[in-house]
Amino acid sequence: VEPDPLACASLVGALRSARVECESVLSYEQSVDAIERNQYDAALISLDLPSDRGLAIARLIRERSLPTRVVMLGGTPDAAVASMRAGAVDQIEKPFDLKLVSESVAGAIAACRRERQQERKVQRLKKICKRLNASRKSVHEHVDVLCDVLLGSYQEMADQVKKVGVVSEFQAMIGQELDIEQLLRTMLEYVLKKTGPTNAAVFLPANHSD
Repeated sequence: VEPDPLACASLVGALRSARVECESVLSYEQSVDAIERNQYDAALISLDLPSDRGLAIARLIRERSLPTRVVMLGGTPDAAVASMRAGAVDQIEKPFDLKLVSESVAGAIAACRRERQQERKVQRLKKICKRLNASRKSVHEHVDVLCDVLLGSYQEMADQVKKVGVVSEFQAMIGQELDIEQLLRTMLEYVLKKTGPTNAAVFLPANHSD
């Protein structure tokens, strides 16, 4: 952004010779329109624009959180503080050395591209974290289901073990009884102990047809 057409043409020629693709404008209004239309790695802005419009452009870039790096042209050493506060990364006084300008712009472009690359990495990490969070939620749900299944299986197994224990205990008690009457008494005592008071009757057939 340079209001002097000759200086602007000189800057464009130097930058293009340094293999920098660039676009030039002569006023604040044109620069705002350019910022609306395109994304730039660096902005070379003259402080010779009227009414401190050069600083206004730098502040506009900063307020919009654009990654564009700003290099200010011209001004006095005292203007350096205002330039830095407006978001500039460098200030080159006039009469400027075209080689120095090209080097400063190249450094600004490299810094901007590093920031863009870092931002892309951050976005990729955010997407990865989002997918990991979704996977963690899915795993958590599967773990809950698995725990419910294991709990049901454990309860079922515990019931079976309990039954086996009762049968084993009962078999151990009656296994040594040889007398039928003592066997029945032992059996009834065990059943009553487990079930509580119960009316019971024992029928002994006299033969196989009874």
